[in-house]
Amino acid sequence: MRIAFFGDSLTEGRPGVSYVDILRERFPEHELVNFGRGGESVVGTHEQVLSLDGTPRFDLAFVWTGVNDVLARISWTSPITRAVLLLPWADSREEFIDRYRALLASVTERATRVVAVAPLFVGEDLANEWNQELDVRAAAVEALCKRFPSVEFVHLRSAMPDVGPDQVASVFVERSSFGTVWEVLALRTPADVDRVSAERGLRYTLDGIHLNSRGAAAVAGTFAKLISGPAGTVRTE
Repeated sequence: MRIAFFGDSLTEGRPGVSYVDILRERFPEHELVNFGRGGESVVGTHEQVLSLDGTPRFDLAFVWTGVNDVLARISWTSPITRAVLLLPWADSREEFIDRYRALLASVTERATRVVAVAPLFVGEDLANEWNQELDVRAAAVEALCKRFPSVEFVHLRSAMPDVGPDQVASVFVERSSFGTVWEVLALRTPADVDRVSAERGLRYTLDGIHLNSRGAAAVAGTFAKLISGPAGTVRTE
C-alpha cells in the first residue's frame, strides 16, 4: 500500500519521538510518505494537500492536524514565529471547521481511504481550557467525517488510558515557540526526550504536545490496527 501522513510536528516527529518511524519498521512492505511539517495548521495542511495534484493516488491517508490552530491563540511567541515562517492558521472555530471541511474534500480526491484524527493535547491536564477547546473542535471534526463516506474518525486519547478526568496529570505545557525550537536542537534521541518528559511528570508527551516514546508507541499502535485491518464502519449522513 501507499500510505500518506499529513500533519504537523507530531507527524514530522520533531521535537519528540516519531510514530511514523515506528510504523516504517513495522510495515516495510508498504510505502509510507510523511508530509508532516512543524507548525502546520489545518490551513497549511490543506495547502500542502492541494500541492500534490498530479501525484499518484494513495491507498490510505492519515490526517492529523489542528492543535496549532489552538496553540497560536495561547502562545505569545506563536503568532510572531508563524508570521516569520509564513505559517497561517484558522483564526476562529468557524474558519477551522470550514478549512477542515475543505481539507477532507481535497484528501478524499487523492486517497481511497482517509482517517481523520482528532487534535490530541495542549497539556496532559484534560481539564485545562485549551483541551476543552480541542474537545469542541474534535466533535466538529467527527461531525464533518460523517459527510464523507470514505473517511473514518479516530480520537487517540482512548489509546492513552493514563490521561483522563480521574487521573492526576502534570500541568506542564511548553508555550514558547523558542522553547520548542531549542528542544528540536537539543533532544536528539528518544532517550533524551523521555528523560525530559519524566522530569516534567508527563506520561505521553515531551512538553504537553509532542510525543515521547510511550506516546509515539500508542499512536503507532492505533494506526497499525487501521493499516492492518479492513476499513472501519463507514459513516454516512
